[in-house]
Amino acid sequence: MRAGGLDPARAAEGFLAASPELAGPLAGALLVLEFAVWPVVPKLRPFTAQNAAARHATLRALLDSRLALARVVYHGVRSIALLSFYGAVSEQSPPEFGLGQIPPGVALVDAVAESPS
Repeated sequence: MRAGGLDPARAAEGFLAASPELAGPLAGALLVLEFAVWPVVPKLRPFTAQNAAARHATLRALLDSRLALARVVYHGVRSIALLSFYGAVSEQSPPEFGLGQIPPGVALVDAVAESPS
């Protein structure tokens, strides 16, 4: 991603453009993640101002929370992160996966199934 190979943001934009009804709830979940404070989210600073370990701890706490809202936020953010990353991978396969360039119209799962082991 840092070398410019993958573009998860573009994949997320494409996904949300195809499903605009999800943009509002996702924006709400991201606002909760960024700005909500204890006791809803166990943090005192904005999510993006935290270091990697603190962000991981915040996400873990959301997953393990007794509050349904916190768990919903976690699962929503996780879903868009996975869709974005794997959507970007399906557009351009990173060389470390050993798949080479995936031809247009071929799903990632099919490319993996057909690749030599």
